Amino acid sequence: KNIIFVSQTKYPPFEFIDENKTPTGMAIELAKWISTEFGFKAKFIHTSFYNAQQMILKGDADILTSFFYSKERDKKFDFTKIIFHIPASIFVTIDNTNIKSIK
Repeated sequence: KNIIFVSQTKYPPFEFIDENKTPTGMAIELAKWISTEFGFKAKFIHTSFYNAQQMILKGDADILTSFFYSKERDKKFDFTKIIFHIPASIFVTIDNTNIKSIK
């Protein structure tokens, strides 16, 4: 049986389409390794982030790669243990008062 992975088309270095139109990136390579280790065939579909979520909810795909956890998303989706921790910085102008705290 094929396990269908749905990914974003432009989310490097995690998932993207290379110059040869081949899916690649950290999440894709991890999925390929898992499929080899567990002996299943991985099929990759690349689309927009919104469409990827809809495909999972409709049952048209089995696994959504590179999807950050939130309590709200956890109501609709089942999450694995964290595979990648991604540190990030947010930069704003000095007079921006929109961000009040990190919580």
